[in-house]
Amino acid sequence: MTTTNTSTSPNLPLPAFSFPRDYFFPPFFTRQPQRTTFHAQCQKWSSLIQAYCRAHRVWKLSLVDALDTDLFYNRRLGKRLSMADAREVVEFMRREGRAEWIGKPGAGEEGSAVWIWWRTPEEWAGAISEWVSLGLCLERRLAGLHEY
Repeated sequence: MTTTNTSTSPNLPLPAFSFPRDYFFPPFFTRQPQRTTFHAQCQKWSSLIQAYCRAHRVWKLSLVDALDTDLFYNRRLGKRLSMADAREVVEFMRREGRAEWIGKPGAGEEGSAVWIWWRTPEEWAGAISEWVSLGLCLERRLAGLHEY
């Protein structure tokens, strides 16, 4: 699995990730045939993938590599999501604005890796704007302290 870690120290431990209850339910790893049930299953997988990637600071996910990680393979149950099902879930996430395939169509690269947006660009813009506003607010206060 390809990961991108933004922590300032590579030795900082990542927080423990708790899988949701559905992860321990064997049918969760089997594509559901009924459309409404499959849609609900995709929503749960999307939430799980986003939470997992956020907790592990992953933005770029290689599906081939990720299939053997805890994200898609529950060793306790001996169940895993198939590559075809993982692609369907990611395609669902793409339609919802939560993932983007990496690679150019027709180049043989599509479907092997994805960007996972555990925050949409709009959510990132809001978070950055808030951070900048807070920084400017603090900067003004510190400048005031230096004047005394």
